[in-house]
Amino acid sequence: MDGEVDITRIADVIFAYDNKSLINLLKERGTAIANLKFDEMREVEAKIDVAINEEFEKLTEPVSAFIIFEEEDGVIAALDLSEYDPEAEMLGQKMQLKPATEPTNIIWENRYLPMWKLYARLIFVTVVTGILLTLSFWIIFLTQAKAI
Repeated sequence: MDGEVDITRIADVIFAYDNKSLINLLKERGTAIANLKFDEMREVEAKIDVAINEEFEKLTEPVSAFIIFEEEDGVIAALDLSEYDPEAEMLGQKMQLKPATEPTNIIWENRYLPMWKLYARLIFVTVVTGILLTLSFWIIFLTQAKAI
């Protein structure tokens, strides 16, 4: 079967953008609206307009693409491409192909958090959990000691 080409079908492509600053401004505006602070809302809207006008190219240029293939063979072929041509470029930048986590496990706002912030959150949650467990232990221990 020479000349026959295998076709890899793509089911969907989802682009991710470096728009964290815009999302934060939109959250800030939403908070102002929820608190009925309409003067503050107008100030934030002005910041949003400036951000969109000054950073439009940055906000609309994809920084990542999540490609969903119809079949697993497509994933294997794409990953093989990255090994075959590690210097391949797209939009003037080197392509980095790697398997993604399940889309339902992605917290989109956290995609651009620095690693130190992620570790700081992990340490904070661990410390708070430890304190609560220790406090629970002592409450149970002291109530049982008084019951005896």
